[in-house]
Amino acid sequence: MDMKIGFAQAHETDALVDLINLAYRGSESWTGERDLISGARTDRAEISALIADAKAQFLVLRDEAQQILGCIVAEKNGDYAYLGMFAINPNLQQTGLGKALLAGAEHFARGFWRGIKGSKMTVITARAELLAYYQRRGYVQSEELQPFPRDVKVGEPKQALQLVTLYKTF
Repeated sequence: MDMKIGFAQAHETDALVDLINLAYRGSESWTGERDLISGARTDRAEISALIADAKAQFLVLRDEAQQILGCIVAEKNGDYAYLGMFAINPNLQQTGLGKALLAGAEHFARGFWRGIKGSKMTVITARAELLAYYQRRGYVQSEELQPFPRDVKVGEPKQALQLVTLYKTF
């Protein structure tokens, strides 16, 4: 399968909303948070704004038919590239696509923002298997903890949740 990473386009907004919500809250996704959080992870307004935001680089993994297989958003945050909205189609998870997309986003960030130290992201502390996935990819868990956001539209936590920041140095 021939795949390429490129920038998200405005006409792909609905497909990206569907992909992200399915990956984060769908029943088939090993990365899903449905047991921890109810409601949608994102909506059309948020994705449209990210695609249009010159500070955010919304990267999309597409197959040869231009079907979206995954996505990730990179934003410069101090000396690091902050990576978020990382999603792979649940039917294609555990095939190496996530590993390839994450590596592609890191490569992009190194070239796009010269002089950055590395990349960082936040992960729910209750997601031990996801934390282990990122650690296998060179991310190190910091001691930076923050409560799960309640002031943004990312779903409603079913219990008290915390986010931890992970760092990877380039």
